[in-house]
Amino acid sequence: MRTRTTPHPAAHRSNARPGVAPDAPPRRRAETRPPFANRQHDNLDLSAQTYRATDWSGATLSNIDFSGCDLRGATFRNAALRNVSFHSARLDDAVFDGAHIARCDLSHARFNGASLSAARIHATLCDHADLTRAWAPGLVVYGAAAIRPCLVAVTLDGARFINTRWTHANLTAANLRRATFSNAVFNAADLTGADLSEARLTTEHFPAAIIVPTAQELRLVRVLRTSPDAPSDIGSTPVHLLAFRLRLMSAAERARLTRRAGTAAIAIATILNTGTVSDLSPNAVPITPL
Repeated sequence: MRTRTTPHPAAHRSNARPGVAPDAPPRRRAETRPPFANRQHDNLDLSAQTYRATDWSGATLSNIDFSGCDLRGATFRNAALRNVSFHSARLDDAVFDGAHIARCDLSHARFNGASLSAARIHATLCDHADLTRAWAPGLVVYGAAAIRPCLVAVTLDGARFINTRWTHANLTAANLRRATFSNAVFNAADLTGADLSEARLTTEHFPAAIIVPTAQELRLVRVLRTSPDAPSDIGSTPVHLLAFRLRLMSAAERARLTRRAGTAAIAIATILNTGTVSDLSPNAVPITPL
């Protein structure tokens, strides 16, 4: 006699959902906003952890320790950071556009290629911070101190430096056009190849600065020395000071001088080859006050 097996009631229960195949796995609800953005974060030790490409946009961070963290590609756009430590953190390609950074520690942090457009840095330690090729137009630095920060090829167009004391800053090939300096001192800064055109500063802001004049600047210096409308004492002015003045010229002034310099090409070659003018040394030389 054949025994009939009754199926379990659950076997008739359908797992199908409208518009979904019966065998499809259950859907996960998508996260509507990043877990860190637009939130308050206080008193956290997050040191030596990895937060690459995380989004902290609009967040308020207070008393956070990010020291030694890997934050490459992270976004802190319009975030408010107070008493936050980024000591020795990696922040390459990070975004701090519009962020307010107050009383933080950026010492030994790497910001290579980072974006700090219109960010504000207030009373922050920047010793040995590396901002090589950072994009920071409109940056405002107020009351920040730094020893040997590296700002090679950084873009600081229109930046403002107020009550700032930086020592031995490396500003080689930096773009400081239209930058303004108020009670700011960059002692012994390296300004070789820096663009200071239309910047509002004097040599008092850069005491003992280092400048290696470029070939074009040496050419323009020769024109200044031989120009009939040049100041009477221009011939005795060291070449590095003249190069410094050239960097302060507006684009239009520089263009006019460049056109006049076209006739001095042979004289330049003579100067460089014979060393007729003793202060046209290619070595780094300190700037003395005007």
